[in-house]
Amino acid sequence: MIGDTPVQFIPTATELEKEAVENAISVKYKLIKLLEQAKIDKNLLQDVLHRYDLDRKFGDFMGRYYG
Repeated sequence: MIGDTPVQFIPTATELEKEAVENAISVKYKLIKLLEQAKIDKNLLQDVLHRYDLDRKFGDFMGRYYG
């Protein structure tokens, strides 16, 4: 995230990967849909959030978008 804008940096190692990135189709999405639709290992997520001291930030995020 840069500010409130999601960004994705994709390094390329081969010409095929470079061409794929150059010709990729941009897709608008909302992070909320990703959380609702993805199969997320909630125990692993909680473990990572706790280990990197992100519990509060994730809680703020969930409160903001999930009420």
